[in-house]
Amino acid sequence: MLALEENPSSKIIVSGIGMKGGKHFYKAERSNLFNYENRSKVDRYLAKAMINYYKEKLYTTDKDLFETTGIKLWDGKLLNF
Repeated sequence: MLALEENPSSKIIVSGIGMKGGKHFYKAERSNLFNYENRSKVDRYLAKAMINYYKEKLYTTDKDLFETTGIKLWDGKLLNF
């Protein structure tokens, strides 16, 4: 959302952000303390509810995010601005 706000005329590629909960993949003391399932539910809800004006500017590299929210899957090609 911040990228969309700061770059209103740009297309944004979302990478490394999934919609599944659980612990972090990297080892950190914090990741052992928290389970992010509830946070991921909120993220999924917000991504699904996002108005098309914003969603049309987003692309994702994550197949789950694409399937969950309808954000377009980036095919690896350069985006035309």
